[in-house]
Amino acid sequence: MLRIRAPASVEGRLRIFLESGRTGTRVGDLESAGPLRIIRPFPLSEGWVLLQILTVGPGVLGGDRFRIEIHVGRGAKAVVVQQSATKVHRMPQGLRATQHVRLILEEDAELEYYPGLTIPYPEAEYHQRTEASLSSGSRFGFVEIWAMGRDLRKEHLAFRRIVADLGVYAEGTPVYREALHLDPTADPLDGTGLLEGARYAGSGFWRWGPAEPEFWEGDGMVLAAGRTGFGDLYLKALARDGLSLRKRIEALLASWRARWGLPPIGWGRYGSGWG
Repeated sequence: MLRIRAPASVEGRLRIFLESGRTGTRVGDLESAGPLRIIRPFPLSEGWVLLQILTVGPGVLGGDRFRIEIHVGRGAKAVVVQQSATKVHRMPQGLRATQHVRLILEEDAELEYYPGLTIPYPEAEYHQRTEASLSSGSRFGFVEIWAMGRDLRKEHLAFRRIVADLGVYAEGTPVYREALHLDPTADPLDGTGLLEGARYAGSGFWRWGPAEPEFWEGDGMVLAAGRTGFGDLYLKALARDGLSLRKRIEALLASWRARWGLPPIGWGRYGSGWG
């Protein structure tokens, strides 16, 4: 009898320290293990640097454990993106994959962290925790998008479970918390007031600068951006089409970034999870 053994789980670690130098932001220290990689930094204008996180291999499998730490030194400025969409593969019952992302910003540091799109396959279970610790004068932006399965393969809501938690702390004070906990076997997720047939969900947060609240609805999409009690920007969106959602978020982000005086970025060049 032929027996197929499950692939061995892996532990991925990525630790980046970014510092401000005379010619702009540079990588002061880098440590990686397992499938997580940074190949090279891309310098941008006005002292900024862009980094792509690469995951070597087919994607995330059952039992995998990833840890990412990005430490942005005083006055350093960086944009960090995933080079491609994160694919969470089918896994045996009782196994799950986990990722813990820790973001540390020193005084006057600026970090935009955009992991982009995550796609859970049938019977996948994925738990993710993202924590951002901000210091005085630091600025932080975040966007992520979740697919509800590969729609063209008729895998809508075929995953086992998604747990995604985000916590933002300013000088030790919690200023923003959000949680995306999806269990299709326990909840009628496509029901009224929930996903209502949406194939993609997006969220974002920015502690940056002034911007007007936004509401847009049409073509199977609803997107809302508003202010928290601390004055920070948040974004929530549901859509039937992933590309339309990414383009809408990209356009909104471009207008905000221009208002804040940040260098323009061709997102599709650096991360296929955006384009």
